[in-house]
Amino acid sequence: HSRDHALTVDLQYSLSDRIRYYWPDPAIEQARQRLFDNLRANPPPIPLISQFLPHALHALRIGSATRDPLSLTMAHVSAALDDYHHACHDHDTH
Repeated sequence: HSRDHALTVDLQYSLSDRIRYYWPDPAIEQARQRLFDNLRANPPPIPLISQFLPHALHALRIGSATRDPLSLTMAHVSAALDDYHHACHDHDTH
């Protein structure tokens, strides 16, 4: 029981990159599929996207993403990766 509770806390409150440890778990993939199926059947309203996926909302507004949950997810992850990319490159203007 304690291990299950610890996993639940880790999944909800860990840093965003921690999900990589859990993706291979079939229960996680099944939950993701169910979530995406539900979101496809009932797309989230724009204010909800704005609150929880602001980068995806920007992509949606400029036409580089759709309201499909996979598209929104990829747009949000891509924006996060863009921040890492930007941080890792030398910004000298020479």
